[in-house]
Amino acid sequence: MARDGDESRPPAGQDPGQRAGRSDESEHPSRHRRAEEQLSQEHLDATLGSRWLQPLTSSLQTTRIWLRDVAVALGSNDPRDAWHALRAVLATLRDQLPTAEVADLASELPITVRGAYYDGWSGQMQRAESHHTFINAVRGRLGPNPVIDPEKAVQAVLHVVRSHVSAGELRHVEGVLPMELKGMVAPA
Repeated sequence: MARDGDESRPPAGQDPGQRAGRSDESEHPSRHRRAEEQLSQEHLDATLGSRWLQPLTSSLQTTRIWLRDVAVALGSNDPRDAWHALRAVLATLRDQLPTAEVADLASELPITVRGAYYDGWSGQMQRAESHHTFINAVRGRLGPNPVIDPEKAVQAVLHVVRSHVSAGELRHVEGVLPMELKGMVAPA
């Protein structure tokens, strides 16, 4: 039984900031608007400063360089072709590697490319028995009617990987590839 003055207390288990049948939001409709204003771009810039965004900005710039280099190697003016080739070849290469080497190679990729590299990864190796099966795996990742020649995609992407990934890491990747794929990523 409620005593006089207890009507304002919420029932047991209910948030003290809420009354039965009313949410905190309906009591303060401007609360969300104020929160949005506080998170404005100017506020974020002033609070975080550009140094917090630098790694992301730098990664996006590096990704653009990789895409430009892949597009040039493909002979394409379309960055989407470069992106599709990069994703398909890196994912196929990733599937040839043991988990530890997958992570080691990923550490040398720009953040954006790293996300594409890991996208769809099951953690299982799916080794290609030959160069031909590797190309077919790339073809499968490019889709049913690829605009890009899978062989050319492999050459273009691996050329870019060789130019941006350390020679030591390339030797590690080369060392764990199946015999039929040796020489594919060897440092220049």
